[in-house]
Amino acid sequence: MMTGTFTAENATGFSLPVVDDANVFVTASAKSISVIYTLRETTDTRVALTNLSCKAFYDVQHSAQTAGTHSADIDAALLPKGIFLASVRIGDAVLTRKFIVN
Repeated sequence: MMTGTFTAENATGFSLPVVDDANVFVTASAKSISVIYTLRETTDTRVALTNLSCKAFYDVQHSAQTAGTHSADIDAALLPKGIFLASVRIGDAVLTRKFIVN
């Protein structure tokens, strides 16, 4: 079992604790989408962005990613306007946050 606190942050800075697994923040601006997560221990991770129709726009898997803070930065110009899901798989846990690209 992983230790830590999972929080999701929207563009206004509101943080909401969700589960006790990792620190994860999703921030969206006109230029970039950042998925920032902190691992307490070395583990496999995967970061994915999909729209509500499950079309994948970003999907990167890391094997044995070391403890510490990591970031996946995506050019917002590559995403059409709409509602998206940012999912971070940390070990066996999947943590998902919704965000909007205007």
